Amino acid sequence: MTQYLWLRGPDSPGMGERPRDGSVVPHIRSRPDDSTWPVRTLAHPERIPLPGETPGPGAPGHATGWKPIAPLTLWADAHRQHVYAHVVPEHVDKHGGATFTVYGSAGDPLASITAEPPLRGRGLRACVTVRQTDGPEVVGFQGRILSWWGWWLLAPVHIPLRIALTILLEEYLPMPHPTRTRWRVGGKGRTVLEWRRVGRKNETVEHSGRFDRWLHVAAEWFDPRVAAALLALHRGCHRGTWAGT
Repeated sequence: MTQYLWLRGPDSPGMGERPRDGSVVPHIRSRPDDSTWPVRTLAHPERIPLPGETPGPGAPGHATGWKPIAPLTLWADAHRQHVYAHVVPEHVDKHGGATFTVYGSAGDPLASITAEPPLRGRGLRACVTVRQTDGPEVVGFQGRILSWWGWWLLAPVHIPLRIALTILLEEYLPMPHPTRTRWRVGGKGRTVLEWRRVGRKNETVEHSGRFDRWLHVAAEWFDPRVAAALLALHRGCHRGTWAGT
């Protein structure tokens, strides 16, 4: 069954106060793509502290600036009784590229996910490749060519404006950029996965605006555990941040 996946982080509207029992806060939610119901929780992603770190908001991985990449555990329940999947970083380079391996609850390898920064991989755009153990390789490029052309044409306006607002507000404002990503087998053909903003007709109680994002799993053969891992990485869970990309 094809479905939509999205992340409800600790700062999401309606999440309320953090639980006092120490359970995992974030939820990876899903619903069928042909219906607004049922909505269910697939997993609860949790960043595993690196050596020398202490868990919690004060850990180095939650600090402003560069955030180290850490393994993730996707729990099937908020109280850490059952594992849904593990995400382990295998390689990180100084240019921002990284490779992760996704494992099942029994330690069986499910897929590898490779992120390549712009101008360092397959082209001018950032690229994310997913290789499932029992499926074809799917390749996704960040943003559409037309969107990037518009972004660069307007750069003399929006970049100085963003810098000025950052100085005036004394708060770092991330630079907006095209983010819509389509994954296709070999980079061509039919869309298998799509990371995009929610359309007005798809708004739900948990998507209160068109600027929310979700991952559309458009192929029934794609492993939902790998899709959940990709979503967690896309939302920066491994770096201790919940900002959408």
